[in-house]
Amino acid sequence: MLSKLLYIFLFVSIASCKPKSEFLFHEEMLDDVPDTIIQSDQMIDILVDIHLAESAAPVLKTDSIKPEHLMQSYYSIIFEHHTITQSKFENSFQYYTEHPLVLNYIYQKVVEKLNLMESAYKPAKDTTQKNTPFKPNMQQLMDENKQH
Repeated sequence: MLSKLLYIFLFVSIASCKPKSEFLFHEEMLDDVPDTIIQSDQMIDILVDIHLAESAAPVLKTDSIKPEHLMQSYYSIIFEHHTITQSKFENSFQYYTEHPLVLNYIYQKVVEKLNLMESAYKPAKDTTQKNTPFKPNMQQLMDENKQH
């Protein structure tokens, strides 16, 4: 009797599990976003701008302007630039938090864009040899200068 109940319990447990494919992101999920919600491409751009502003605010703060006040200004500028309202952004962000696979996709794209921006502004690594005519050994030049 106990083994029969165990088999029934296992069967019901397995049958009630979601298929693995429901836990994976599919591009078609982007097509399911309602028209009242900011679409993923625009949301990516908005989030990139927000993250750039949030990283700049603490650096640009002054004694008279706190980072929170600066961020309020930045949010207004960002929303105006993307022709959206704060409430539309908040509703859209709420929608995406309720759809974590899509939100994860969006944030992967945000990180990719931010990394591309960062690499574009990083100075190139010095790949020249240590002692070339363009980058001489300064100690050697100073020693040679003393001898003369």
